[in-house]
Parts: sequence; C-alpha cells; structure tokens
Amino acid sequence: FVMSMVFGRKVSISYYIKRKLNSFIVGSKLKLIRLKKGHTQSKTANLIHTNQSNYSRYERGKNIIPTSLIMDFSKYYKVSIDYLCGKKKDSSII
Repeated sequence: FVMSMVFGRKVSISYYIKRKLNSFIVGSKLKLIRLKKGHTQSKTANLIHTNQSNYSRYERGKNIIPTSLIMDFSKYYKVSIDYLCGKKKDSSII
C-alpha cells in the first residue's frame, strides 16, 4: 500500500491513477464530441470562460475536470454524463 500526496493529502497511488484515467476518458470524449460538432478548442474554451491552453489540458487528461463542468458539457452537447465518463458507449441525447 503506497501513499502519495495529492492536493495536500495522502492518498493511495491507485486512487491517483484512477483519477487521472477518469480525466483522460472524459477528455477524450469531449474531444470526440467537439470534433463531431466542428468546434475549435478556442470556441469551446470561450463557452466555459477559460483559455484554449487550459481546455486542451482537459482534453488530454492533464487537468482534472470539475464536476460542474462535466455537467455543463453534458447539457451543452446533449449527451449523458455516463457517456462522458465512459460508463455508456451510446451517446444518446438526454
């Protein structure tokens, strides 16, 4: 059982890896949907009031996406949160 410091608290390495993997899954889904819609990273970044560089880190799984943003993307792109999180393969509209 190995511990690491994340956000100033001790957590297991497996917890940290799981968080990063989840960020990567959500980010890749966001990129897939964005490209299907024909949107640029800059346009999408403006919608969430951030810059293109920060949004790019979300898509690449480098930054953990806040839950509130996942909910906003779900509404904006009209897909379920389960789809964005990789729990469902079908991107059915909510």
